[in-house]
Order: sequence, then structure tokens, then C-alpha cells
Amino acid sequence: MEVPLNIIHNYVGLPVIIGVVFDTFRRYRVNRNPTTLYLGWTAVLTAIALFFFGIPVLFTQDTWLLSIGTLIGDIALMGMFVFLWFMGIRGTLERWPVVKNIALFLVVVLAASGVVEAFFRNLSPPYSTHVIANGSGIAIMYKDTLAYQIISGINSISLLLLGSFFWRQAYLAPNPGQRLRIKGLAVGFLFMASSFIVTPTFPIENQAIVSTILLTIGLSIVGIANVVGQSISRKHAATQDSQDSQSGQIGQTPVN
Repeated sequence: MEVPLNIIHNYVGLPVIIGVVFDTFRRYRVNRNPTTLYLGWTAVLTAIALFFFGIPVLFTQDTWLLSIGTLIGDIALMGMFVFLWFMGIRGTLERWPVVKNIALFLVVVLAASGVVEAFFRNLSPPYSTHVIANGSGIAIMYKDTLAYQIISGINSISLLLLGSFFWRQAYLAPNPGQRLRIKGLAVGFLFMASSFIVTPTFPIENQAIVSTILLTIGLSIVGIANVVGQSISRKHAATQDSQDSQSGQIGQTPVN
């Protein structure tokens, strides 16, 4: 079993995103916030995409099977972007219902276009995904199209909007741990957006490594911020409970 290092971000990101899935749905059971629900489904679809982009190549190098995995990953990725757009639209256009509904319709059209493009790109010979040998082992290569680049570029705008939105929302969080988690999401989104925006400015032979580095950094920031933020939140809650308990004991009136 060889690990293609050019998609190392899939292996870094998968456990990170699975952790975000469980943590987000746990929080949704408490707060019932629609944004939390959207974030949870975004994480579920991201985990599916990372799995099918990265895991099949560990067990097979068959081009057809790898391309089917890429197709499933692409469809999950389109669903992920739909939820990202929903969060961004809800956070910025809620006060303008007509504009919001138009934006939601355009998002659905964009996602449908992405799914259709994914079918043609992945299932039309020569198939989209194949493995090559290089000096450090193997690398997995994907077919690229102009339509895919355009759709990905448009979708990356949602990551920029949400990065800015979550950074502002972090200051409204009730404790330092939650503020860290939300800021980690914001910075992670910005790094992931940059993988779509900055990468094309590099020479073609360097684009794959630049994209991998940016995605790996973004996913790592989300994971580290989530773990550290949860630890800080638990300590903050324990400190608060202790203070509340002491305040209650001080305020009690002795009973004779």
C-alpha cells in the first residue's frame, strides 16, 4: 500500500472533519441553530469527498474505479458548497428575501452544473483519475477542464465570504474556547479558498504542490483549533461551575 503524497491533505483532513461532524451535531442538539446544522452537513459531505478522493487509491490503481471514486467525491463536494453558500447567504442576505431567493436558486443551478460536469469529466474516456510513478513513490492525477476551473473558482467565493463571516461571529461567542474554534474555521476557510485562487498564479508544474500545501494548512488549522477550543471550553465551564457553586454557598442563610 503506497500513499500518494500529492493528496496528503485528504488523509490529514479526513479525521479532522470527522471530528468536526460529531462536535457540530452535538452542538446542534443543544442550540438548534440553523447555521450549526448547515455546518454539520457541510462537514459530512466534506468527509465523504475526502474519503473518495483519497482512500480508493490505497487499495487499487484501476483507472475506472479511481474515476468512479472521484465522481462520488466531486458530487459530495458540490453538495458541500451548496451548504457553504446557504450559510453565507443566510448570514448576509437574510434581510432581503427576494435577493436571497434568487441567490439560492443560482446556487442550486451552479451545483447542478457541477454535477453534470463531473459525470462527463469522470466517465468520458480517457477517464479522469490515474496513478503515475515518480521519484518519491506514486502520485494520483486528475483530469482538469475549463468548466471545472470556472465552477470551482465561483464556489471558492463562498469560502472567502464564510471566512470573513465566521471571523466576525467569533467575537459574539460566549467563551474563549468557542471563539478559538470559530476563528479556526474562519482561517481554515480562507486557506482553502486560497488553494483555488492563488494556485493558478503559479507555474503549472508547481500548482499541485501549492494546492496540497494550502489545503493541508487550512484543514490542520481547523482541526487544531477545534481540539484546543474544546479543551478551553471544558476548563471554562468547570471554572464557571465552581464559581457558581461557591457563590451559592456564600449566599446561603444558615438554618437554625
